[in-house]
Amino acid sequence: LSDGTGIVLHNRVAKRSVCVHELREESTLGEITMIKTKSIYEPISSEDGKRVLVMRWLPKQFMDANVTSGISDALVLYAWIIELSPSVVLLTAWQCGKILWPRFISMYLEEMTLPTPVRLINDLVALAAYGDITLLCAEAEQNPRCHRHLLKKLIDDQIAAAAHHALSGE
Repeated sequence: LSDGTGIVLHNRVAKRSVCVHELREESTLGEITMIKTKSIYEPISSEDGKRVLVMRWLPKQFMDANVTSGISDALVLYAWIIELSPSVVLLTAWQCGKILWPRFISMYLEEMTLPTPVRLINDLVALAAYGDITLLCAEAEQNPRCHRHLLKKLIDDQIAAAAHHALSGE
């Protein structure tokens, strides 16, 4: 999904890819940006902002062999960033009950320190300067045991650190 300069985003309306650095005209700098989380099964809302799927596998009902991306238009995604989902090994261990939630958390957070996830998280922090982002996964929103809540905290922490850095002039 990345060309090395930022997240390559799929804009379904324009039917073209755009990069974070091309979004200058969409900027909402100065407004409060929110990172939200939501299940892909919840209704789409205009308040979602940029809808970013962060799960490893797409449920069958959202697959569509008739479109180029293979993703049904019903999902309405801005981007699908598989690299921010748990690895296959970690996800399988969690789903099979081989590890408990505290171990999943530590292993997922460790995976997010690898170069690609770090770069992609930084790209989402940059994208957040242009408006709200909703992180999507299949788990119910009320389920606290979903990696998207951990990812949201990582992004929120980065945004807060960047704001503190900017305000302190460091």
